Amino acid sequence: MPALTNTDSDPCLGLDVLVEGRTKIVYRDARDPNAVLIRTRQEPDDGETRQIFVPDWPALSTTTTCNAFKLLNEAGIRTHFLNRVDAVTFRARQCEMVGVAVVVRRIATGSYLRRFPAVAEGARFRPPLIEFFEKNDLLHDPHVIEGDILGRSMLTSDELATIKRESIRAFDVLERAWALRDVVLVDVKFEFGRCQDRLLLADVVDNDSWRIWPGGHKEVLKDKLAMHEPVDGSPESLARATDNYRWVAEKTETFPATGLGKAVLLRPRESATCSEETLGEMVHVIFRQLHDLGIACDKVQSDRLDDALLRYDADGRPVVVLVLGAQAPDLEESVPYPVISVGNGYDADTAEIWLHCQQAAWQAARILAVADPSLYGRLLAWRAHTSRE
Repeated sequence: MPALTNTDSDPCLGLDVLVEGRTKIVYRDARDPNAVLIRTRQEPDDGETRQIFVPDWPALSTTTTCNAFKLLNEAGIRTHFLNRVDAVTFRARQCEMVGVAVVVRRIATGSYLRRFPAVAEGARFRPPLIEFFEKNDLLHDPHVIEGDILGRSMLTSDELATIKRESIRAFDVLERAWALRDVVLVDVKFEFGRCQDRLLLADVVDNDSWRIWPGGHKEVLKDKLAMHEPVDGSPESLARATDNYRWVAEKTETFPATGLGKAVLLRPRESATCSEETLGEMVHVIFRQLHDLGIACDKVQSDRLDDALLRYDADGRPVVVLVLGAQAPDLEESVPYPVISVGNGYDADTAEIWLHCQQAAWQAARILAVADPSLYGRLLAWRAHTSRE
């Protein structure tokens, strides 16, 4: 994680301050009128104990936020995040924040149980439950229903639908990323902003934004609620608090980047079922669809599957093999990869074979998405887009 030293130049020095919040300061970006620099305050302006007792919190919070936004950006979710500037500052698109925060819940706990005491703690919501809260410090961000949001013109109906859709997608991506680290994402809070007539997921997504339970165990939580116990200022107390936030920041550093897996299009030198022209068209259709989803794809021509894939054994990356015009089941035992047969048994003179190519590409993408949350997010968006067409 980047560390701020006394010799680092201050990228915010001399910049106009646009907004000063409790934990953040927003500066105008002198190089881009449509961007801002967002800095985590070294100390809060309200004496909040978390920052007093966790001096590394600004850098750890910024690390967590930047890693979360990078993952969401790669998943095709529109956010305001552009890039990290230094240990405690990142650059973002300038937004006009909407006055509503969104909480997406997978598990019933916390304030939800106080409002709905009949619900058992630990109850799971499928699909995730969405709640809205008005951004109002004086009223401590009260719960607000959709009818009031629309009736008070806080959001338009289209904006509300967009926020709900994008919040669920963002939750799904973060949930998948945490699950790969044996951590349960219980709930998370998102905020949105308007940017050039578009809604972007904005503000921050840090360790104060979510509840996370390592191994699914509430008693070993690492999020902000771990800081609610009395802190006596002792070295042990300070170390415990700092370690929790550092643990989360370091875990997010390991969130997978896009492109972890690869697809291999294996075409035989000759096929008894497809002409050379048809094989070429099949390669084009599949390659184009995988490329559009951000999946790396190699084209290989060989009659022996095991020989053609020897070079992938030491790569360590997930691989899915699509065999064109061949009987994949006869070849699967020779390699340790998922193998998908494409076009076999279909009449090359009909449109049915092209639909099968698209389905095979989709199947390969789903396999690779198991270990790639960003690809998983893009698949969710692609599926939603095609279902609306």
